[in-house]
Amino acid sequence: MGCYDEGSKETHGLSEEIVRLREYDEYDRTVLYLRDCPNAKAKIDAFLDDDDDDDDDDSKNTVIIQAVQLELAKGVDDETVSKIARKYATSCTRVNLNAAGSGDERVRQFGNLGLMSVSEYLENKLECLELFWNTKITSKGVLSVCRFCHENLKVLNLSGCVQLDDEGVREISKCRKLRYLDLTRVPKMTDASVALVVEGCRELEFLSLYANSQLTNKSFEKIDGLTNLKFFDACGFNKLTDVTLFKLPKTLRYANFSWCGSLRSEGICHVAENCRHLELLSVHGNRNITEKLIQSLQIGQKETKTLKVLDVKGCVNVKTNTLEALREFFHSLQSIKFHT
Repeated sequence: MGCYDEGSKETHGLSEEIVRLREYDEYDRTVLYLRDCPNAKAKIDAFLDDDDDDDDDDSKNTVIIQAVQLELAKGVDDETVSKIARKYATSCTRVNLNAAGSGDERVRQFGNLGLMSVSEYLENKLECLELFWNTKITSKGVLSVCRFCHENLKVLNLSGCVQLDDEGVREISKCRKLRYLDLTRVPKMTDASVALVVEGCRELEFLSLYANSQLTNKSFEKIDGLTNLKFFDACGFNKLTDVTLFKLPKTLRYANFSWCGSLRSEGICHVAENCRHLELLSVHGNRNITEKLIQSLQIGQKETKTLKVLDVKGCVNVKTNTLEALREFFHSLQSIKFHT
């Protein structure tokens, strides 16, 4: 869930601004682009040295770096991240550190110190910060982000930051302009902090909470206030019930309820009928769902015909379950396989 797929064209109704913030052009000179670089630390040191030389030469047109793309790059430690933040403190608005520095035995992956440098140097200029799969970052680092960058932060990816707990998550609620939030696999957070985020971040379009089975309906008592929500991932929420589904905004385009074993047909059918621009719906593995879902989807899709992916695998009471049979009702359907 965490890393951005640069080849993907599916946006599920997200605003153009959010899509733009997460895209990085390899050939744009205002982007420090070292995605998947095997020796990023050395490359960055050389790049910064060259940039310093350019600064000293008034005859050259100095390129102003506005974004940093280090996703999957090796050799990214606290020192490297701090150097970048300090160097581009006046210009950089987007930083992608997804899985940066991970899996490299030569250099210790950056953690709170590097993250605190990013937040303190870039402050409220920062609009997009991605930190997928950083097991070093704790609430201390996230508290710094929320303190210094809360005014303009729109994208925050903390997927797989397994050391993060309620202390840090609750502070995210202060980022009132946040529109994209990924908290996939954050096992230490609870309903208490997630409920504050749902209540405080009212502009959210994207909310992924994939693989957080500890969460319950208490997290989502105010979710009906997220009137721009397009993407909601609750995969693996064993304790989630129809109570939450009846509150979900009608704006949803992407709804993943795979392995949500406590959901019933009533709640899923409510989503199917009322979220009329659904592009993806997964109820994979739910034995409570019945054939009525297909009827409800026909009602919801009657005019829009937007459904592209429907996963009912393992739903033994849904008899219309082959791609050929489902295409008789949903002509835009492309796949019946989503969750594996």
